[in-house]
Amino acid sequence: MSDFESKLILLRKLIDESLESHVRENKLISMSEPVNYILLNKGKRLRPILSLIVAETFGSKIENAVDVAVAFEMLHNFTLVHDDIMDKDDFRRGKQTVHKKWNLSVAILTGDALIGLAHNALTFAPQNKIGELVRIMNETNLALCEGQNLDKDFENRSDVTIFEYLNMISLKTAKLLSVCAKAGALIANATKEEVEAVEDFGLQLGLAFQIQDDLLDIVAELELLGKDTGSDLAEGKKAFPYLHAIETLQGEKLERFLSLTGKGEISKEQLKTVTTLLKENGTIEACQKEIDSHFKKAQECLNSLKGRDTQDLVNYLNLVVKRKY
Repeated sequence: MSDFESKLILLRKLIDESLESHVRENKLISMSEPVNYILLNKGKRLRPILSLIVAETFGSKIENAVDVAVAFEMLHNFTLVHDDIMDKDDFRRGKQTVHKKWNLSVAILTGDALIGLAHNALTFAPQNKIGELVRIMNETNLALCEGQNLDKDFENRSDVTIFEYLNMISLKTAKLLSVCAKAGALIANATKEEVEAVEDFGLQLGLAFQIQDDLLDIVAELELLGKDTGSDLAEGKKAFPYLHAIETLQGEKLERFLSLTGKGEISKEQLKTVTTLLKENGTIEACQKEIDSHFKKAQECLNSLKGRDTQDLVNYLNLVVKRKY
């Protein structure tokens, strides 16, 4: 295990302890069980970890940024609960979703409670930072709503473009990673230029992350991914691979692709056929090129931070973008 991997374990432990503490101190009674169920369902904690690494990069003690980091993790989990309701998903991270385990009302209230907890966590930030942190959290929440609404709208459209898709994921996925990086920099009193650099780093990272997610749905090993591969194709989800295929496939190959996707389920043999089509027409390669483009832009953001030790951020970038699941 590398030093960075050991550090990630310690950071996750710190984040989990802080999340538990915030729920406990807010003295939730009837809502404590569903809130803890979603909040303490051990995830990768990529977003709060980013805040902590950025804060440390700019000279802050990690402990000084934990409350702010977990505030944005709470915001993230709020979106998961409500997204699961809208998408009618029964499972997340191998466990029943909140609305499935309890009911719709409890799930809606759980999401609402998480927003309250998130804002309360921000009050533990340095006094002179609270106003701006609240503002950027609300700004982010609005962007997430816009992104989710666009994503749902895409389900009923057949003319979605890759440009529209990139705009949607910049709001729904990349914005939160961007603001997590920004929050860490603000806590550490980074310069305006440094704040802008890590904010753009988070944006490029988020775009690469989502397109990598789209690609892994097709090429990842089932055991590593933790869910059925090809689920996005089965649903006809307007993700990067699907949209690129629609734009580039022609004639019989396009008809074949459309006949195998968007039907709700896809067999291993059908997925193999679709994957072959996507390899032959350059879709898999186009996905990787798009990922590499945003990866390079994220690296350039880090290169602009002269005089700062960015090795942990470089390690983080490689961890997120080059993952296999």
